[in-house]
Amino acid sequence: GGGGGEGLGFGGGGNFVMKARGGNGVVTAHPQEPLQLCQLVPGMPSPDQIAIDPRVVSDDQLAVLLRTVWGHHGFRGRQLELVRAVLEGRSMLAVLPTGAGKSLTYQLPAILLPGVTLVVSPLLALMDDQLANLPACLQGRGACLSGGQTKEQVDAALAGATRGSVKLLYVAPEKLLTPWLLAALRRLNISLIAVDEAHCVSEWGHSFRPAYLRLGHVLRCVLQPRCVLGLTATATTPTADEVASVLGLAPGAVMRESPLRQNLRLKVLHMQPGASESGASRTALLQLLRSQELAAVQSVLVYVAMQWQADEVAGWLQSTHGISASSYHAGRPISERSAVALSFRTGRTRVVVATVAFGMGVDHPSIGAVVHLQMPRSLEDYVQQAGRAGRDGREAKCYLFLDDQDYKRYRSLLYSGSSELSAVEAFLKRVFAPQPLLPPPSATAADGGEGSGGGGGGGSSFGVLQLNTTASELDLGEEVMETIMSYLQQDEPAAPPAAAAAVRDGGGGGGGGGYVSVLPSCAARLHVYFHRAAPAALAGKWPVVAAMLNCRPPLKVHRGCYKVDMEALVAAGAGGGISSSQALRQLSQLAGLGQIHFEPVQKLKAISWQLLRRPSPPPEWAPVGGGGGGGGGAVAAGVSALAARIHGRLEAQTAGAAARLDMVWGLMAGAFLAGASCQEQEAFLRPRITSYFDSPYDQRQQPAPALAAPALPRSPPGCPPLPLAPRSSSLVLEVEAFLTGSKARAAAMSVPLTPVAVARILHGLAGPAFPPDAWRKCHEWGRFKAVDFAYVRAVAAMVLARRAAAAVGGIGGGGNGCRKRRLRGGGREEEEEEEGEKGEWETGRGAVADRAAAASAGAAEEEQDVYVL
Repeated sequence: GGGGGEGLGFGGGGNFVMKARGGNGVVTAHPQEPLQLCQLVPGMPSPDQIAIDPRVVSDDQLAVLLRTVWGHHGFRGRQLELVRAVLEGRSMLAVLPTGAGKSLTYQLPAILLPGVTLVVSPLLALMDDQLANLPACLQGRGACLSGGQTKEQVDAALAGATRGSVKLLYVAPEKLLTPWLLAALRRLNISLIAVDEAHCVSEWGHSFRPAYLRLGHVLRCVLQPRCVLGLTATATTPTADEVASVLGLAPGAVMRESPLRQNLRLKVLHMQPGASESGASRTALLQLLRSQELAAVQSVLVYVAMQWQADEVAGWLQSTHGISASSYHAGRPISERSAVALSFRTGRTRVVVATVAFGMGVDHPSIGAVVHLQMPRSLEDYVQQAGRAGRDGREAKCYLFLDDQDYKRYRSLLYSGSSELSAVEAFLKRVFAPQPLLPPPSATAADGGEGSGGGGGGGSSFGVLQLNTTASELDLGEEVMETIMSYLQQDEPAAPPAAAAAVRDGGGGGGGGGYVSVLPSCAARLHVYFHRAAPAALAGKWPVVAAMLNCRPPLKVHRGCYKVDMEALVAAGAGGGISSSQALRQLSQLAGLGQIHFEPVQKLKAISWQLLRRPSPPPEWAPVGGGGGGGGGAVAAGVSALAARIHGRLEAQTAGAAARLDMVWGLMAGAFLAGASCQEQEAFLRPRITSYFDSPYDQRQQPAPALAAPALPRSPPGCPPLPLAPRSSSLVLEVEAFLTGSKARAAAMSVPLTPVAVARILHGLAGPAFPPDAWRKCHEWGRFKAVDFAYVRAVAAMVLARRAAAAVGGIGGGGNGCRKRRLRGGGREEEEEEEGEKGEWETGRGAVADRAAAASAGAAEEEQDVYVL
C-alpha cells in the first residue's frame, strides 16, 4: 500500500516526499544532477577515474572528504583500510564493534565510485535510521526499496539510480530476491553491495532470516557487483568464515577488531531463580536507576526478551514511579518507534525498555548505561547490545540480571522448532514432486517414486505448498520449511559420475548447483471474478486462465467467484508450467484491462519454487538387482540422503544455539562469583569473551545419534555447572505413563507421536501437529522443561522403539525381557533380567548419578550410553 505521510520508507531531509492528495501519493522530483565530487573536495578525481585506478585519490584527499562530509578529524580503527579495500574492488567482511562507524565504510565509497551502492539490511527500522542520518551531501540521494512503497516511489528511486543522482539503495533480503526487482537492479551500474548485519547469514539465516542464505547465489550469479562488503559487530572466527563462504569472499578476506570497547564497565547481578516472573528483577532495576551509580545517567537502555515485557516495565516505571520511560519493539508502528527514538536522543525520555529491535534501528551515541533485564541468547547478542552504550567514547555501565529460570525457559524454547528426519524427508518428497523441464522418465511413474507428477497434467517444474497445512500434516514448523528451501537453493557438491548418470537417466538432477530456485512467497488461495469475457474466451491468449480451466479437481465456482488453489494452478500449467509469480503477474495484467479482479486470501501463506534438478543418490547406492536401475529408485535414494544431510544441519544449528546459551549463562555466573566489583568481573569476562570470538574452532555441538544418550551439557571451563535438572531413570517411567494415558488423544491426531513430539509435550512446547489446546491438560505437559531436551527426546525414542518392537513380537513391551547395555568408553557388555517397566535403565542408575555429580563439579565426562534393543 502507499499514500500518506512524508518520507515514508525514505530518508529524512525530504529525500522522497509523499503528500496525500485525494488519497493518492505523489512523489516529488529527485535531484536531477549526479553528485559533483569537485564541489566537495577541490581537485578530487572523478568517479570513473577512481574506479579505473583508486590510487589517484590520496589518503589526504580522503581525510579532507571525511572532514567536509562527516565533520570527523580522522578515521577510526580500520575504517581507512576498509575504504581502500572497497575502492580497489577487494571484497571484504568487516567484524567491527558496535559504534565503530561501519556505515561510513560504504557511504564514503558510495560518494566516490560511479553507479549505485546497494545496501542489504535486515530491518526496515534500521534502513529508516540509516537514511534519516545520511550526511548532508547524500540527503536526497538515498532510497529504501520495501513492500511499503508504491510503484511510483520504487520507479522514482530506480530512475534516480539510473541517472546517477541516487547513490544508495537500501533493500531487505526478502525484497531483493523478488524476480522483478532483480531484473531492474541488473540494469544498474552497481559498484558495491554492502551486506549489513552480515552475521544473519550464519547465526540468523538458519532460522530467523533464511533469505540471507540465498544472498550468495544472488551476488555471485545474478548481480555480480564490482565489490561486496559484509559488515557485522558480532561473529566468531568460524561464523565469519561461514559468512565469507556464503557471500563468495576470498579466503582470508576478514577484517576484525576487539568485540568489546574498553570504555564499557561490565557487571553481573545473579538474581534468585524466578526473579523475572516474581517482579524482583523489575524492583532491582528501579533501585539501580535510583542508585548513585546511575543517578546522573540521562539515557538508559533496558533490554527485555518479549514485547509485552517492554510495555509492562516501561509503563510501570512511568506510571507508578514517575520515571520517564517508553517501550520500543517491532510490534509498535514505525511512527511510534521513531517518536520514541527521537525523544530518547533529545533527552526527553530517560529510559527506553526495548527488545532487540532497538539495537538495529536507533543511533544514540550517548547512552550511559545498558541493562539486560533478562539474559541474552548468545555472546554475540550480548556484545552487540552492550556496545550500544558509550558510543561517544565516555565511560558507560553495562549490567546483566542473571536468572536461572530464564535460562531454563530459553533453553527449552530453542527446541520448539525441532523436527524428525522422517518429516524432513516427507517435505523433500513434496518439493521434488513437480516434473523437471525434461522429457518425463518412463520408469519414474512406474516406480511410484518422487518423480510422479504433482497433480494436474501439465508436467510443471514449478511447485507451491501451503505452509500451515503442510506444517500440520508433517509436524514441521513453517520457519523450518523456509530454512530447508534456503538450503536447497545453496550450491551442493557435484555427485559421483555413476550416481549422476543414474539420476540423469531417470530424469533427476546432475551434480553441482542448487536444487531449486526459491520464488517469492504468495497466497495459497485466490478468489477470481470475471467481468467482461468468459474464462474460455480468454484461455487462448492467457496461460493463467488456461491453467485455471485445466485444474484437477476442477475449480469451485460460487456466485461468479472462482476459488483458485495456487498449488493446483501451478501444477496445471501447460508445457513448461507456470510459476506463481507468472500467474500473479498475468492476473494483475488482466485486472488492469478490466477483465477480472482477484483477491488473495492473505492468511493462507504458501512457499513457491522452481525445481532445477533432483538430488543424486549417495556413492554407495546401487540399483536393485545390479542392473541399470530405474530413475525413480535413484531419485528416492537421493532424496533420502539429502534429507539426512539437511536434518543434520538443522540439528547442529539447534545444538549450537543451546551451546551459545550455555556459554552466556556459564560466563555470567562465573563473573558473578569472581567478585562484586566491575574490575573483578571484567577480569573474568573480557579474556573469555575475546577468546570466544577469536577461537578458530567451531564451538557448535553435534547432535547425538538415535537411541544414544546425548552428552551432558557443560558449562565453560572454570564456570559453575549449568542449572539443568539432573538426569533420572524415572523419566522412562514418565514417558511410558504418558504414552499409555494418551492413547485415545494420540489416536485422534493425524500424525503419530514421535520422539520429538513427546519431548515437546514434556517441555510444554506446542508443535504444528500437536496444538497446546489439545495437550495442555496432560499431567506431563511441561513437567520436564528443566531437563535437557535432547535427553528427553532420546528417552522417548528408546521407549517408542521398544513399543514398536513389541508390537511386532520383537521383545516383551511390559513383561520380563532381556537387553544389553554397552558403555562406549568401557568396552564391556552385561545382561540383566528386568521385571516389567520398573527395571528400564536401572542398570545405569549409578552411572547416571555419577555423571550428574561429575557435571556438578565441573568435570569433563566422555562416556555416552548406547542402548542396544
